[in-house]
Amino acid sequence: MSRATDLDAVADTCIAAYAVIADHGTPQMKMLIRVLLHIVGREIVQDLERRERADDGTSEGSPERDTGP
Repeated sequence: MSRATDLDAVADTCIAAYAVIADHGTPQMKMLIRVLLHIVGREIVQDLERRERADDGTSEGSPERDTGP
């Protein structure tokens, strides 16, 4: 599988888990799944930006942000 396909599978699984956790999870579980979805979303955006730069034939593009720890 490609990285994009893997990230899509992770996102789909997290979305399905979110639905269950929203109904049955603890507040801590709900917070953690939201954080996980945010992280996966950022990875998808970074992957798309890398592919766009590769399609342009450049290694430059918008500078990647420091997302912290």
